[in-house]
Amino acid sequence: MAAEQADFREAMSRLGAGICVLASNGPAGRCALTVSAVCSITDAPPTLLACINRRSALEPVFRANGAIAVNVLAPGQEGLALPFAGAGALPMEERMALAEWDMLPNGMPGLRGAAASLGGRIAETMERGTHSMFVIELEEVALGAAEGGLVWLGRRCHAVGAP
Repeated sequence: MAAEQADFREAMSRLGAGICVLASNGPAGRCALTVSAVCSITDAPPTLLACINRRSALEPVFRANGAIAVNVLAPGQEGLALPFAGAGALPMEERMALAEWDMLPNGMPGLRGAAASLGGRIAETMERGTHSMFVIELEEVALGAAEGGLVWLGRRCHAVGAP
């Protein structure tokens, strides 16, 4: 028997998760999306897993571009989390204008001021339930000055490890 969806969602609201803005640029367009479902798979080769809801209009853009920057939000960037999650439904170019971007060497948008920006190619895509899981083989890591990050816990942002 499967767990109740409402109970599962409540339980997950009690599990802190780092907040990242995934960004992409390529033939399918430029886009960015807030996610909390990102984790390290291995450091040899450096590889991440990022999950995107397949109902998102941006999921096919990331898939078609074939490359992603995972921007780890830093303390002070709380104001970016909700707009890039789709809150307010701003058109993508207006969302992109909310932040300053630097292009990583692989052409992906690195978020200026992020704790870290990790750029890579989508090596594999899997689907489970409502989400696509992207395995990202990293080509570059740009570390920001921040010594902390943002965590999504209890359905809101919390700065952690900040000086």
